[in-house]
Amino acid sequence: VSRFYTGYANYSLAQTGNVTNVLENCTVLRDYFGGGCQGKVAGTVTSTLTNCDVMGSAFGGGYKPAETTVDVYPTTQPTYSRYTKETGLFSDFGTVKPETFTWVQRATSGADAGRKELYTTVNMSESGRVTGAISITVNGGSVGQNVYGGGNESPSDDAVTVLIKGGAQVGQDAFGGGNIAPVGKDVSITLGEAGVADASNVAGAIYGGGALANTNTTSGNTTVNLFGGSVVQSMMFMAAALDQGMALTVLQRT
Repeated sequence: VSRFYTGYANYSLAQTGNVTNVLENCTVLRDYFGGGCQGKVAGTVTSTLTNCDVMGSAFGGGYKPAETTVDVYPTTQPTYSRYTKETGLFSDFGTVKPETFTWVQRATSGADAGRKELYTTVNMSESGRVTGAISITVNGGSVGQNVYGGGNESPSDDAVTVLIKGGAQVGQDAFGGGNIAPVGKDVSITLGEAGVADASNVAGAIYGGGALANTNTTSGNTTVNLFGGSVVQSMMFMAAALDQGMALTVLQRT
């Protein structure tokens, strides 16, 4: 199947309901996201990673890049197109090189070829949003960089729960919240399980809140539970919404 689009483009947010991700004994070469890239999850997101190795970071929520770009090909006739028989696609546009355009939210749709911008009336802040509760469990295996309960830049409206157990190894830090993405309600991050010997290890620090984002932005508390395992760096707990008087950080250790 080949598809050709000429003269226009449309920014669309795909949407899905509840999402359940179960990964066992696998390797993720980059980052893991429980939610979508641009698409919205109108429901809950549950992720369980058992004995998996994630080379990058693991996010309970969605992605949403800092800026959304698309390759736009000129209408100049290419010298040739290559047809790939195995996939049934025209996979090469020959010598015609695309230009990279950036999507920008505006009151009216359109395009500016000089600025290389495409305009959409779609609310781009909804990209990757999760409206329901998020839960991510890292059971054994490893995460090379950070663990986030929330998303990268995609907001999470409801509560977030993070559980690291089963000897899981985290190469950097563990956050209850998101990277640059806010979390609306309760945040809970737990290392180990009560009454269970656990060799889980966080090489950096554990934060109740997010890296560069607020938590408990509408209501709720932030809770950090340490039941086992180890944290290499000094323990730090950050609820970014504390200055709003909306969050309480609680430490429990057994």
